[in-house]
Amino acid sequence: MTPVLVDPFEQGDDSGSIRDSGEGGEGDKNINGDESFDEEWQMNIIQERKEDGTIGLDFDNYQSRVDDCTVRKIFNQETLKGKKVTRIALGGCINITDITADIISTHCNSLEIVGLRGCHNLTDAGIAAIISNNSQLGVIIISYCFRATNESINAVVSGCPRIEEIVAIGVGFTSLPEDMFDILPRLVYLNLSKNKISRLPKSIIRMSNECHIFLSGNPLKYPPLETVEQGMGAITSYFKHHRQLGV
Repeated sequence: MTPVLVDPFEQGDDSGSIRDSGEGGEGDKNINGDESFDEEWQMNIIQERKEDGTIGLDFDNYQSRVDDCTVRKIFNQETLKGKKVTRIALGGCINITDITADIISTHCNSLEIVGLRGCHNLTDAGIAAIISNNSQLGVIIISYCFRATNESINAVVSGCPRIEEIVAIGVGFTSLPEDMFDILPRLVYLNLSKNKISRLPKSIIRMSNECHIFLSGNPLKYPPLETVEQGMGAITSYFKHHRQLGV
């Protein structure tokens, strides 16, 4: 899979909003109770890739108007019957809960890209539910999912061996799995900025040279952020030195 270095539906600021995909563009429309919804969701949410017929679900025009009932309604549409959903963007959908995650897990087993930026009501259980049926996941964005804990990054690392990109800015993670960089050989992009991580696992010295890692805004002490910013050579030297000291 070709690496995607940002959420394809993400605006890129700190608000948790998601970018206009080019299909709609009016932002945060009312869904429930709208008589024209059946026509609108076909135009704006369900996006079929012509070359392979796979489906992407992009909620970028709806955001805070989307709730669990809305997601269930979309997945129950005949238009999706027999279709393979490989991409879903729910960034900015602050009203969805773990119920939506369970719906996704039930209906999707071929997801490649999942964008959940700013889904404030998703918990570890919801994120784990999506991962449990989509081990082939290549890209996940869980930035500003404030109810997530270290269990979510643990679930991603242990449940997605093919993951290429993890974006988890401002979640509040305090630690990373010790074997993270040993069991994710395809990882090429990791953004954990603005978390509460104070130490990195020693397995980072075996991280692929192709991996771009971002850790600004963390209270790193082992190794210090200034060492990390110097690159893998400095990180490797740091751990070798501390190993010699028996630390």
